[in-house]
Amino acid sequence: QFMARNTNRRTDAYGGSVAGRVRFAAETVRAVAEAIGPERVGLRISPANTVNGIDEGDTHRIYPVLLDAVADLGLAYLHVEFADPQDPLYRRIRGGWSGVLIANPDLRRYPGLPADGRRGASERLLASGADLVSLGRGFISNPDLVERLRTGAPLNPVREEYSMYVGGETGYNDYPALDAAGLGDHRVLAVTGGSSGA
Repeated sequence: QFMARNTNRRTDAYGGSVAGRVRFAAETVRAVAEAIGPERVGLRISPANTVNGIDEGDTHRIYPVLLDAVADLGLAYLHVEFADPQDPLYRRIRGGWSGVLIANPDLRRYPGLPADGRRGASERLLASGADLVSLGRGFISNPDLVERLRTGAPLNPVREEYSMYVGGETGYNDYPALDAAGLGDHRVLAVTGGSSGA
């Protein structure tokens, strides 16, 4: 919200120009890194994310400025959501970031697929220079996602109405896992470090 032109209406040093709009994020990252050590701090960014009507307006200018402002800190990682290896901004971010880069695949334009759960998208990101790939929604609906990706097994679709925890087991720990012995599905607890909106 601070970095987007349509939501940051400030007229002080934290608004207006790109440098002003990234100032809050940069100062926050720097303060946290100084307090607990940069090796324990990661920065997660979502270039061009339009959630809740946000419109950055000048996305291609914002993130290079932000990353330049924190480049000297030695952060544990940079996490880029909705990363597309064909996107010039993503390539610029990867080329300009010397530390560990985690990428979350951008599959929003493919209806019916988990937003970040297909092996091909992950492999494209790794080939484009990502150090790690983050898969959130794929893990929610596939408690054995790693095995499914390894073997090429089909993925369970995400039930969108339960893509965020709403209480109870439905959509949280009731997705079927593969049965390696071929005796049918069984239920296991799905644990994920990511959120469905990531």
